[in-house]
Amino acid sequence: MKKRVTIGVIGTGHLAGAVIEGMMAAGDEFSVIMSPRSRERSTDLDARYPRCRRGRSNQEVLEVCDVAILAVPPGNYRELAKEVNWPRSLPMLSFLVGVDTASLREAFKCQRIFRVLPFPSASLGESPTMLFPDEEPARTICKTIGEVIPVKSEEEFEKYTGVTPLAGFTYYLMESIQRWCGEDIPVEYPAKIIRSTLSLFLEQVEQGKKVSTDQFATPGGLTEHAFRVLDRAGFADITGKYLDAVKERLDSIGTERDDK
Repeated sequence: MKKRVTIGVIGTGHLAGAVIEGMMAAGDEFSVIMSPRSRERSTDLDARYPRCRRGRSNQEVLEVCDVAILAVPPGNYRELAKEVNWPRSLPMLSFLVGVDTASLREAFKCQRIFRVLPFPSASLGESPTMLFPDEEPARTICKTIGEVIPVKSEEEFEKYTGVTPLAGFTYYLMESIQRWCGEDIPVEYPAKIIRSTLSLFLEQVEQGKKVSTDQFATPGGLTEHAFRVLDRAGFADITGKYLDAVKERLDSIGTERDDK
């Protein structure tokens, strides 16, 4: 019988919780031990899943697991490194945005470090999870929560990170639509329109087809009129400013890291 792999999770925030839910739903290949912080979420996961339990301390988590996920806020990892003794041979899957492997290795003295960036859709097994380097055991773990998006370098990882907040942007958009719909139109309907449109967009891109808004804008139609409203409001510029702000924040995290 194949030995079940124990995944340690240091920092059970919203994203780590979604990953745990996805792993638990994917089968019985993994068990999970979580750090005791984020008490409400870790207690809830402990109660819901027999293969998921809260550890007594961060150190206990590191001592009993086969692979460990580091999912604390990026600004907290140095303090954590002072509190724990990370086993040198224990693989680390870092969810920390803007913190490179050199910084993590310096802080924790860990030999094998993977940078991983999943999404909350991991709970559904649908996360397009960025991974560097694309090696085991990280790949198998990431495959349980969706599609693995391998990148070739940390520089490429940072570039891709710049567009990941589009997930939050989509929720922001949906909340605006939900407010407009009120009780007259179930929000599930516009959500399904967006999901199906994005599926079509992705298929066309993967087939190498040119994608353009022209295919939706019938001359004189509703969509063409709506596009004109968006153009007058500067929607494209607003989207660019959103992504620029993300990049500026990523750059500032790097600067904060270098100043330590």
